[in-house]
Amino acid sequence: MELGDVATAAASLDRLSHVSGWPMGDSVMPNAAAQADTPQSLRRRAAVAEQAARAWQADDSPKQAFDSATYGLTLEPGDVPLRLVYARVAVELDQPQRAIDTLTPLPPVPVERDEALIARAAAWRRMGRIEQAMTDINAALKDMPRNGAALLERGILYQREGQMAQARADWQDVVTLSPDSDEADLARQDLSLLETDPEAP
Repeated sequence: MELGDVATAAASLDRLSHVSGWPMGDSVMPNAAAQADTPQSLRRRAAVAEQAARAWQADDSPKQAFDSATYGLTLEPGDVPLRLVYARVAVELDQPQRAIDTLTPLPPVPVERDEALIARAAAWRRMGRIEQAMTDINAALKDMPRNGAALLERGILYQREGQMAQARADWQDVVTLSPDSDEADLARQDLSLLETDPEAP
């Protein structure tokens, strides 16, 4: 990953997540027979599957990311980080209902719940259910009003509702709060489009 060979990293992580019984103690013994899984090894394999999914996302390979996340959830169905990755990729692949089903009910831990609310809002939006999306995104922003991903999403929702001034304000906040982030890059693109056609929903 650090050397920029993201695809190779993703494939290696995905392959490692499929090694039964990994790890044996602190390391994997070469040429060892397949080991039985323990709860610990299942959790570790699921964590590696999540890393693989994130690497595939960084490689702009959503189908592979979805496959890695799906496999990880067979190991640890309740793993919240995996559920979040799965949901985000499902939205990207235009399968928003899968995302909503995965994130409902919401996780109990506040930080994870807010991340799930942002992802679920994007899914509601993809389904055209803007009111439900706005309810979720405002609930997330109540807890973390300076979150760039949430502000970016709310700006998109405002745009869909024809509230261009509010959309512009949210996107400008994203750029101000985290100018070097991916969210800021997307906000700049949206602001540029808004300047080109200020009235377009």
